[in-house]
Amino acid sequence: MELKDKVVVITGGASGIGAALARRFAQEGPKALAIVDRNEAGAQAVAAEVGGVAYGADLGDEHAVEALIDQIESTQGPIDLFCSNAGIGLGRGIDTSSEDWRTIIDINLMAHVFAARTLVPRMVARGGGYLLNTASAAGLLSQIGSVTYAVTKHAAVSLAEWLSITHGGEGLKVSVLCPQAVDTPMIAGTEQGGVAGVDGIMAPETVADVVVEGIRAERFLILPHPEVETYLQRKTADYDRWLGGMRRPQARYGENAVKGLSQAPWRQASIWAKSWPFSFRGQDRSGAPRRLADMSQSVALGRAAARRSSTSSPRTPWRLRSTITSSGAASMRAGRPSKPASAATT
Repeated sequence: MELKDKVVVITGGASGIGAALARRFAQEGPKALAIVDRNEAGAQAVAAEVGGVAYGADLGDEHAVEALIDQIESTQGPIDLFCSNAGIGLGRGIDTSSEDWRTIIDINLMAHVFAARTLVPRMVARGGGYLLNTASAAGLLSQIGSVTYAVTKHAAVSLAEWLSITHGGEGLKVSVLCPQAVDTPMIAGTEQGGVAGVDGIMAPETVADVVVEGIRAERFLILPHPEVETYLQRKTADYDRWLGGMRRPQARYGENAVKGLSQAPWRQASIWAKSWPFSFRGQDRSGAPRRLADMSQSVALGRAAARRSSTSSPRTPWRLRSTITSSGAASMRAGRPSKPASAATT
């Protein structure tokens, strides 16, 4: 899919990967960009920057998601690409409360379900459409220190697989984004990115470049960190050996893998988008994780994992005619009470 002249929606768009996707997509000349986030002011700021339209919504509420899609399609036109990108980190061990389980399931899984439930029938009826779901490398491997994150991200990947298998023959395109550590608010409270940062911390702008290439190639798995493909192959080749290997970082990091994130104000910083797990190499000689700050290096690593399309269209600067400002932004909050996140990943 080429993004030029397309109607694109990005949830979790106020910061992190979502904001980077908005800026990068804008270079491709879409017809409309809808920036969605519970942090309405943040969504407005990004929308103003890229010439898009801002919407406030609680993505864990089914009726709010359906109303959001209805409003966007009635004002901007049929949605061509829906990027279900919002995610949170909440909970650590198996003793995590049922309330916290329900909260993280609502955002990390059910938000994808709600969007698909509304959009898939419409896209199939129109002859096609594209869903991009942000999961995490944790959804392919696991998450040291957080059972809730590991389980919900695996579920998000499984949902995307099912959608592709079931509706791929009807014109529906599906991709799932599975990065490791990305320099976003999600890992801001951790020391050097925690266990997720051992392979290096990637800039969200680099992730966005890889996503554009992945969408252009219509690749199901979009892996900004190419190491993840190798880890996945090792996992499936010998599951028992992989489990034994994973117990070593578990012994080393344990709950410290996600330490510091429990203080992160997930409502204040919006429902963050991104994906976070681990891999276990990439330290410099001092023992510190590599930071992929050199954009040329980062892009080269990420693009190695994305299949290039045989054709490429030039980037086109653009601006939408209408931008909703703070006084005119659409709001669809469902009034979910605030609570701090404990232990994020992705």
